[in-house]
Amino acid sequence: MTPYKLHRSPAVIGMLLLAGALGGCDRRDDDRTTGQKVDAAIAQADDKVDAAKADADKALADAKKATTEAVHAAAAAVNDTTITAAVKSSLSTDVELKPADLSVETRYGRVSLRGMLPDAAARDRASQMAAAVQGVVAVDNQVTVVR
Repeated sequence: MTPYKLHRSPAVIGMLLLAGALGGCDRRDDDRTTGQKVDAAIAQADDKVDAAKADADKALADAKKATTEAVHAAAAAVNDTTITAAVKSSLSTDVELKPADLSVETRYGRVSLRGMLPDAAARDRASQMAAAVQGVVAVDNQVTVVR
């Protein structure tokens, strides 16, 4: 059996006519060359990449700032806990202050003392002992004198 032979000339001519017709349909009032169109598309893609990079840079800067703030807050909390423990330890070494039920709270290095003591001298001594602890920036003595 012999295969059918197709004449390629009419098929090629038909394809060219179809391509020309489709190309004509896409024609707008655009006198740019294909190279210019490609350049414009590349420029548009570059602009979008630059915008995406700027967005990513901003998100990274925001994340860095939030992380830094969280680290500082955690460090301050650890430092405040250390100060509170040191103040309580110091107060427990004093014979008059040891049995007293004093509340010690620290926030950003500021120590607050609350509770009751037998006299003003003990109250003042509690303030001095708290202020002597490393890291204490201020003492708010709200201790009540009982006598």
